Amino acid sequence: MTRIRIPITDGSEPETSGYLLRHANDSVTIVDPGESSSLARGAVDCALTTAGSPAVASIFVTHAHRDHAAGAPALARRYDVPVIIHPAESAEIKASRDDSWRMQRSRKLREWGVPTDQAKAMLGSPHLLPDWQDVKLLFVTDGEFLPFSNERFQVVGVPGHTAGSLALLAAADSLLLSGDHLLAHRHVGVGIGADFGIDPLGDQLASLERLRNIGPAMIAPGHGRPFIEVEERIAVERAHLLRRLAEVRSSLDHAPTISLWHRAATLSWRRPWIELDSRHRRVALTQLAHFVSHLDHVRE
Repeated sequence: MTRIRIPITDGSEPETSGYLLRHANDSVTIVDPGESSSLARGAVDCALTTAGSPAVASIFVTHAHRDHAAGAPALARRYDVPVIIHPAESAEIKASRDDSWRMQRSRKLREWGVPTDQAKAMLGSPHLLPDWQDVKLLFVTDGEFLPFSNERFQVVGVPGHTAGSLALLAAADSLLLSGDHLLAHRHVGVGIGADFGIDPLGDQLASLERLRNIGPAMIAPGHGRPFIEVEERIAVERAHLLRRLAEVRSSLDHAPTISLWHRAATLSWRRPWIELDSRHRRVALTQLAHFVSHLDHVRE
């Protein structure tokens, strides 16, 4: 396995981590080729050249967010190979090509009580994924083996960050490629995308427990370095989610009728609410909505 450090050009963070997986026949699968910028393409091309310019068998996408997946269509066309992805992620691809995501987001912001001027800023400009229309999508789900890998890598469903988030487990190496499910250096948002499932927080907690039971010795994440502090990171992430859930539950108990917009201003964030820009406020509101939804779900 070769890690590829792929630049992110929108300033959200420095880079993603893509990977080259070498198969028995010397071909490779590219995992999470990053965004569609020339810098990202250059990083992938450089990795392939350094690896000896092997044949590309497929492209595997852990989830369809732009920073991981936008570079996939061009590579799929160049090498005439399929993009392997969970079927739930096709909703993200579709939404990114039309106005459905904006209509959905606008409706949610109104429901959450966001003032009109703030809502307009939160909608911002669309980050469209490239055209996937002529790209062959090969759908896989939990338990299947990665095509072309001679059953070395098994697909593991880890819904939570998105409804169709996937990891890859190399059991013989006790290695798991986690995508954005679990990172070494920061917490992961839940339910981010066009199709976030019924209870993304519940999904994320269940996926963390499943990962703990699998017990890989090393995780190769979608951002940052591979790490071996697996149990520690699972425990930290789970504690963070439960602590946050307790704070939201307390807020609901004390002020059950206020809007999500006003509730968000009363909660703790990495920075004070008043200092968050429109993008981070939108993300925060989305996370809060999922936590409230989870509490409703477990009461039913």
